[in-house]
Amino acid sequence: MGANDTLLVFTVPSHPAPGQMVTFVARAADSENTARVEILVGGQRVKTCAGSVCLFEGGPYAAGTVHYSANAYDAAGNRTGAGAGAVVIGAATSMGNSTIAGRLTGKWQQAARGVQATSMEHPNLSYSDEADAAGHYRIANVPDGRYHVQPTPRGKWDVISEPKSLTITCSGQQAHIADFDVKGSTEG
Repeated sequence: MGANDTLLVFTVPSHPAPGQMVTFVARAADSENTARVEILVGGQRVKTCAGSVCLFEGGPYAAGTVHYSANAYDAAGNRTGAGAGAVVIGAATSMGNSTIAGRLTGKWQQAARGVQATSMEHPNLSYSDEADAAGHYRIANVPDGRYHVQPTPRGKWDVISEPKSLTITCSGQQAHIADFDVKGSTEG
């Protein structure tokens, strides 16, 4: 792992109520060279997972702020930090509690702006997020239902990806990982 490697770190739900359990999710960008990922909550290591993805369910937590972070290690023991994150434990929101997150990869990654999740029950309802420079995106507070998830084009070009799209069912407090390998683009 090098200096440019990144970690995607988030919680589900993103706005928990006091007494509610919280799932901490950490995912290394370099899945091929990551040997393990660890999650820290309140400065204490709470879980170490083999591979590039780690989930830890913690709580219930009292009202206040819970700080968390994650580290990824390659087989040689080199580490990449995720930086500090914080989740505010307060009144629950009326929004959904699921999160859809992942990474756009591939030679043509920059052809995709981000990812959009469109409700299959209510086609006029959609959620989206722009990918960062490393291709990570995160759509939080997704209500229960079935969603058609696919990369969104940058400009007038259509995105060619593998998979082309995914169907994801959100129910309760779930974290869904949806990665897309961007193979190219065509004029739309």
